[in-house]
Amino acid sequence: MKASGTLLVMTMSAASPAVDSEWKTVRTDPDGLAVESRAVPQAALPELRVTTLADAPTSALIAAAWELRDDGMQTKYLAKRRVLAESQNERTLFLQYEPPIISPRQCVLRQVRWADAATGAWRMRFHALRFTPAEGAAAFAHLRGEWSFAPDASGATRVTYVVLIDVGGVPALLARGPQQDATVATVREVVERAEATR
Repeated sequence: MKASGTLLVMTMSAASPAVDSEWKTVRTDPDGLAVESRAVPQAALPELRVTTLADAPTSALIAAAWELRDDGMQTKYLAKRRVLAESQNERTLFLQYEPPIISPRQCVLRQVRWADAATGAWRMRFHALRFTPAEGAAAFAHLRGEWSFAPDASGATRVTYVVLIDVGGVPALLARGPQQDATVATVREVVERAEATR
């Protein structure tokens, strides 16, 4: 890594583009984690939604999702990261990824998080801002998402992660599997880190 910190799969959002299909379940793991997908206009890859339950409070989960780390899924293919602006609940990052085969991908990512005092739920959104990449690099085709951590009637926390990430330049047939695997791994990593703080 060439700079301090990181944040890969992860988060404000401008208005989400209209979708032309319903969510379809594409995977259910033995522990109850579920993955759904739906098509989005002008996107080669589907938007994904992952849901699961976590044995951790919402405060621990939002902290785990918000934290900039130098390991794990956040650093996969990450070459550079700079914090351009930051307050307690808002942040803007410059990110450069260098995946194999294709040219480097750059973005300026806006992140926002907020709590619902009445329910104890936390949410975090992210999206790529309009940005002209440096020569030799390209912008992401799509990059936006949202985390939701809400108390569940069972006493656990319901985790929902909705994301659309497409680096562009990779055939959808080849990208769908890695996209889904990386999304699931990101959710599991955040849940494991939050549960480890108990």
